[in-house]
Amino acid sequence: AIVEEEIARYGEATQQRILEEKQKEQERIKTLERKYGKVAAKKILEGLAWIGMTEEMLIESWGKPDDIDRTITAYGTSKIYTYDLGDYNYQLVYFENGKCTIIAD
Repeated sequence: AIVEEEIARYGEATQQRILEEKQKEQERIKTLERKYGKVAAKKILEGLAWIGMTEEMLIESWGKPDDIDRTITAYGTSKIYTYDLGDYNYQLVYFENGKCTIIAD
């Protein structure tokens, strides 16, 4: 009987955790859709990067970069977001005035 009670409690706790995770996921989807629209939200949730996306969208999609290089000129601000993939492999995302212009690896 004690083992069955422990299993029941563990099962309930697991179910509760799963429900909470699903609720958080649904909240994130709704928040992204409100901020960026359904098409961009879907891309972010799929972990994509695309030309024209904003810096904020990239961070939502890929997380914070390992490094950001910034250059300010008379024409605006350029940034390069660097993601270290390990084994000397890097993903670079270039921004001009807040919009993605180049994705390079």
